[in-house]
Amino acid sequence: MPSPVLVSLLRAYTMLILVYTLCRAIFLWYNQNLLGTTFPADSILFLHGLRFDVAAISAINLPVTIACLMNPSRLTRRAMKFAKIYFTAINSFVLLCFWVDVVYFPFIQKRLQFDAFLFVTGGKGTEFWNLLPVFLLEYWWAWIGAAISLWAMFVLGKTLGDQLSVEQPKRQSRYFRLLLIPAILMHLFIMRGGWQLRPLSILHATESVGPEKAPAVLNTAFSLWRTMQKQVLQPVQFPESAQMSPLESGIHMAPLCQNALDTQTNVVVIMVESLSSNLLGREGMMTSTPFLDSLVSEGWYFPNTIANAKESVQGVPAVLASIPAWMDDPYIFSRYSTNHITSLATVLRPLGYRTMFFHGAMKGTMGFDLFCRSAGFDRYLAKEDYPFADRDFDGGWGIWDHCYLPYMARECSNVKGPFLAAVLTLNTHHPFRIPKSMEHQFSSPGHPILKSVAYADESLRQFFVEARKQPWYQNTLFVLTADHPGPDAVPFRPKIEKVRIPLLFFHPSGKYRDLKGQFASQIDVLPTVAAMLQIKSPFFSLGQNLCDTTASQLAMTYQSGMFQAFTPQWRILTDGAVFYSGHQWQSDPLYTRSRMSGLQQEPQWPTIKRRIQTKIQAFHYAVLYDKMTAEAYEK
Repeated sequence: MPSPVLVSLLRAYTMLILVYTLCRAIFLWYNQNLLGTTFPADSILFLHGLRFDVAAISAINLPVTIACLMNPSRLTRRAMKFAKIYFTAINSFVLLCFWVDVVYFPFIQKRLQFDAFLFVTGGKGTEFWNLLPVFLLEYWWAWIGAAISLWAMFVLGKTLGDQLSVEQPKRQSRYFRLLLIPAILMHLFIMRGGWQLRPLSILHATESVGPEKAPAVLNTAFSLWRTMQKQVLQPVQFPESAQMSPLESGIHMAPLCQNALDTQTNVVVIMVESLSSNLLGREGMMTSTPFLDSLVSEGWYFPNTIANAKESVQGVPAVLASIPAWMDDPYIFSRYSTNHITSLATVLRPLGYRTMFFHGAMKGTMGFDLFCRSAGFDRYLAKEDYPFADRDFDGGWGIWDHCYLPYMARECSNVKGPFLAAVLTLNTHHPFRIPKSMEHQFSSPGHPILKSVAYADESLRQFFVEARKQPWYQNTLFVLTADHPGPDAVPFRPKIEKVRIPLLFFHPSGKYRDLKGQFASQIDVLPTVAAMLQIKSPFFSLGQNLCDTTASQLAMTYQSGMFQAFTPQWRILTDGAVFYSGHQWQSDPLYTRSRMSGLQQEPQWPTIKRRIQTKIQAFHYAVLYDKMTAEAYEK
């Protein structure tokens, strides 16, 4: 006759599998537009997800199994009590995180990972506690669901405890003792995910269903478990990339630009929070961005700029230091964050530039203050440095953009000599607030980010109104881009819109008015600005100089172990070694027909393949061995 303990355990774990399946159904229903899932066509996702569910359940409940299979003795009651409390607590915590995952996914478009807890602990700033009331009100239905889930888990834990508390016959002592080790081994086997060479990881989800639908087969528990420790990059070397030129390794030497500026030209880099290209009015969206549209017509604009980042904590290093988000951990919070790096600040400092980073949030937000210090910026100006912080606080993130940006323009006038000033705006971020006094001006229907983008457009207009009054304006290169793409404002948009952001180079002289750009990425900002300012000293960057028309047009994004490589014609999915699919993103915007086999027969394929593998190999080498500067490379 089966042991009541084993029956109770199997029953509890079966219930957890059903709970995880229900959670996946809720996750897919809420995020179906982002994931592009349809049913019953995508019902197979539940079968793929079962493997990850069982692995996660086995991992987090291993102590329960050990406690329940201990030798029945005086210790048994304590063990059973521990099993009940632990089972209820750990699985309740996971379910609570699941409901956070459901509503958080649209903003970062990846499953909840362990670094998200840095918002709660203060490692990514303290804005979480200011915004918590907003989230509680806006997502009230999620918290009701969480409350029901916690109650159900309490009932399941109590039922398990009652079943385990039944006294076991002493004759089963030997039976339990013999069963303990095999049970633990079975648990470890299930946690590992099978006999495959590598333990089950987030990458396996990407390999099985592709990066777009990988979040659908993962679950919150598995994602948190696998990202608890900081990831370690592995050295990679591809045969075609064994011998790389200095430029392929990231070393730029006196890049050329036909439309160069004076070496003492000021540089202002504006990163607009969550600004996708298709949110501009010129793209035909329902929002109105008259100022940005006019600025685009006066500068060198790249309509197809690929974001190398999905979060602000990734976007700032990508734009200012050409550090792409090509690994699982954000660089700022990775084990490599103490590397010596190249940035716009370190490139311009030898020419006498003063360098400043502006951010209207509190110091410590996203670790930007520490990053700016390592990136060589002279000053980091945050909410605490703003003179009217109490008056102009937005109640959540920091200072209103329409107040902070003109303040930045005035503050730049206090600097003697040429300067570099970078800023990350705030308010085109959830909860997409705009000042009450300005609500009547911005009433775009649809997604709330639309009116927020219209407000950002007005804030930028006010910045340039103030900047034109300053003595430095006429001698300044302005670079305008985004830290990462925004949420889906329109369902079922072309998939490239998930990674497409604006990039604009503007000079008041009209020097770049007639230039037409097409294809770029965030990490191209540094080498392009260096070329425009005629930097002669070698520097490190994995981006390309957009002034060089002969440079390879390649941009890459990364998610869950997979790279998406983009050329002006192709989107290629690869892990670096294996090339899984290739789509012509302009004629096949939803990536429905892979033409990988045809691409591999084209004459340009060997060149494309080498460029992709060279980028990956150079990134891994530079980060792993602290070779992210020209000086380190020469050693």
